[in-house]
Amino acid sequence: MLIHTIFGLASALLYAYLSFNDKRSAKEEVREARAVSARGPGEEGEREVSAELRWHLTRLCGENWEVLDGLVLIHAPGSTFPTAEIDHLAITPFGVFVVETKHWAGVVTHGETDDTLTLTTVDGQRCVRTSPMKQNAAKVRFLRKLLPPRLWIVEGLGVFSHDAAMVAPTLHASNGAA
Repeated sequence: MLIHTIFGLASALLYAYLSFNDKRSAKEEVREARAVSARGPGEEGEREVSAELRWHLTRLCGENWEVLDGLVLIHAPGSTFPTAEIDHLAITPFGVFVVETKHWAGVVTHGETDDTLTLTTVDGQRCVRTSPMKQNAAKVRFLRKLLPPRLWIVEGLGVFSHDAAMVAPTLHASNGAA
């Protein structure tokens, strides 16, 4: 019953987004089209993670789960960034999980701050990236405010999907390791 309630809430959020989306300007549509076309490898990682989530949740929960991919939340209407995309929202008997997928190739280590990670790519380049947990923080807070805490645990996860990704064992889970 509660899963149906959450699914209804997610549907209402999606409907609100679609209504908002219809009123966007042509400039916003061009910006979004550029962003989507630049996401190619990331989309591949998201598809892989979605399939893995579904397989494991079926093993753990039978049919008592729901995964919503590419869910857009309108979490801050009227602000500069009113929406946030959730790569995967997993609703299970164990809680609600906000999953941020990263399709990075290389070694992932702690960054300069708690909000960053350092990616050393396979060709030796070092890049500072925002931690998936930092990216998820506002989405997790938003969902925690919406859902009764005694009934629903809401947690954020970061998943590295690339076959050539290696997460350093010293990286603490709060920085984005999963």
